[in-house]
Formats: sequence, structure tokens, C-alpha cells
Amino acid sequence: MRYTVWSNPAQFTYTTSILSRATVFHGVATLLTVLPPLLMAYRSQGFWLRIATYREQPEIHFKHEVIMLADLAKGGQVGWATYNTVNDFLVEHVRIPVIKSREE
Repeated sequence: MRYTVWSNPAQFTYTTSILSRATVFHGVATLLTVLPPLLMAYRSQGFWLRIATYREQPEIHFKHEVIMLADLAKGGQVGWATYNTVNDFLVEHVRIPVIKSREE
């Protein structure tokens, strides 16, 4: 059996000012946790893309290569090409036109 001979209640009181290093650290940590994601979301046009388009204009250059075949009303074909192999294939049906072209 134990008897209480003497007791003293322990009471501790801690005081600080409103603006301490811990308060400043807590405020800066909170701002760095909240603000950068919000700024990134704002700068990237929102969290979800609603409409996204991408347009590209192709670069096209005319190579000045032509194959022309025409069906005649009485049957048969005539043609001409800038390729010699096609002209060799057409043999007597080759008609050489006057063609002018330009590229802007």
C-alpha cells in the first residue's frame, strides 16, 4: 500500500508573439503548397482541355512532273509525260503539247 506524502501539480506555460519564426515558416509552407499548382493551372488554360486544335500548313513544291492521258471520242488514247518511260510505253500515241508552268 502506498501513501501520498506530498504532491505538486506540474503546470507549464509557453508564450510567444504572433509573428515568430514558426509562424512565418508555416505561412510560407502553406503558400508554397497552394499557390504554384494554382498558377500552373491558370497559365495552362485550365485543368482540362475542352477544345484543342492544331493546324499545320504543309510546304508543297511543284516538281514539274506531269502525266497526261486523254481518251479520244473515236476510241483509243493519246498522252504525254515528262517521264521517258511513259512516253516509250505510248509509242505512236504520244502527242507533245506546249505547257507553261510557274511556281509562286
